[in-house]
Amino acid sequence: MRVLYVHGLEGGPGGKKCRTLRKDPRFDVTAPDMSGILKRGRSFAHPRMKVAFVTALLFLLVPLFVLYSCVYHLDQSTPLSIYLAGSSLIQRVQLVTLSCSLSLFAICYAFRWAFSGVVEECIAVVSQAIKETSPDVVIGSSFGGGITLWCMQRNLYTGPVLLLAPAQARLTFFTLLDVPRIPSSYHQPVTIYHSFRDPIVSIYDSTELLQQSNSADNDMHHLVVVDDNHALHSLTTSLPSIVRNFVQK
Repeated sequence: MRVLYVHGLEGGPGGKKCRTLRKDPRFDVTAPDMSGILKRGRSFAHPRMKVAFVTALLFLLVPLFVLYSCVYHLDQSTPLSIYLAGSSLIQRVQLVTLSCSLSLFAICYAFRWAFSGVVEECIAVVSQAIKETSPDVVIGSSFGGGITLWCMQRNLYTGPVLLLAPAQARLTFFTLLDVPRIPSSYHQPVTIYHSFRDPIVSIYDSTELLQQSNSADNDMHHLVVVDDNHALHSLTTSLPSIVRNFVQK
């Protein structure tokens, strides 16, 4: 059985779950490595992150310049100084507040744009692995669950999917991408394992994912609620049997 394992944000192709699957001789496991892309994204080595960082520094100067102008009155020939000359204290405070708000918006947008590029690279890596291996089942864990859902939504994979605490909603909060959903035309089994005590990704995200799928085969899409943490350590040893039973249904 060909298995594609898509690891999480803090994990990698050598994580416990992936190693457990590889020990089973019935599985031919492929685990595309996204750790290098994610490491570059978090260390500002990624090209988009560099652009976002420079953008953030520039926009941080804007409210500082406005505040300095309000206090020390720069060259009276500038439009800002002319406005400030006839403004009240309240108007100056409002101007500083506005500049801070606009700068914060621009900085957040820049970093969301940057992380969108990181996510797109991860999707491309997983998509390539799908093309090369033609897996019988894809397992997406946390961040990898979100990447898997994007692959499903873009019709890059159309087979059985096992999701472990997928973080699709949390990911889209930090990107400019739309929240991925199970396509209405997805006629393959999808099972989600999620803990009701998950402190990182709310189980509500998984229940909402199923409710919004609007698939004609909704009876093939299920949520299994477990008592664990986000890493779902309790499933590690039983994961091979879970995968076999899931695919054989």
